[in-house]
Amino acid sequence: MKIKTVIIIVILILIFSGKLEKMRVAFSELNMCFDIGVCAEGITVGVGKESVKINKENCLKHNWKWNDEKKYCNTRTQD
Repeated sequence: MKIKTVIIIVILILIFSGKLEKMRVAFSELNMCFDIGVCAEGITVGVGKESVKINKENCLKHNWKWNDEKKYCNTRTQD
C-alpha cells in the first residue's frame, strides 16, 4: 500500500513540474524523426556507422533539406 502511494505522489510531482510533458514532447520528436525523417535540431541519428547530431551544418553536409524557421532537418529529401 505504501509503494502505491509513493508512486502516485512521484507521478503527480512529475506532472506538475512539467517533466512528464517535456518527456512526451521529446519522445514525439524522436518518433517523428524515425517514422518520417523529419528530425528536430539536437536529435542524434545514425548515418552508416557514425552518429550525427541534427543541426543546420550536419543537415546540409549530408545534402538533406534544412528548415531554418522550424529548426528541423528532413533526412528523406535532398536539395
